[in-house]
Amino acid sequence: MKTLATLAALLVLALPAFADGAPPPPAPPPMTVTTVVHNGSLMDVYSDGYGYIEIRYRDPRPGLWEVGVVPGTLLLTGKWRGAMLYATAYVFSFCGPVPYQVAGSQLPDGSLQLTGPAPIVDPFTCRVLDLGWTENAVLTFRRA
Repeated sequence: MKTLATLAALLVLALPAFADGAPPPPAPPPMTVTTVVHNGSLMDVYSDGYGYIEIRYRDPRPGLWEVGVVPGTLLLTGKWRGAMLYATAYVFSFCGPVPYQVAGSQLPDGSLQLTGPAPIVDPFTCRVLDLGWTENAVLTFRRA
């Protein structure tokens, strides 16, 4: 009962902030969603209009399911700075997702390409042994 009274008091105190005629803060722009293909998987690219981007699996290719990649799994999150996208991507293995840094930009054909040395994970200990230019070091996303 005491918690409910405290919550009610806080709500009453918060009301005058909007009752003084000040407009409420602007709503964020809606997220836009674009569908792309990456390495045989169908992906959804979410962007917010402020440069934030997130890429999630919509339909993972065969072979990814066994390492825990399902629809909605996050592959990449980043921020545009001018024409460059700086992001954290993930390598998936039986050890779970392992983050690494990538950067890139839009290619002349409209594709998005990011690069960065990818983690090399020991399958027995799940430790990152090194970073290298493996098949996960170049991420290319083409419009579906």
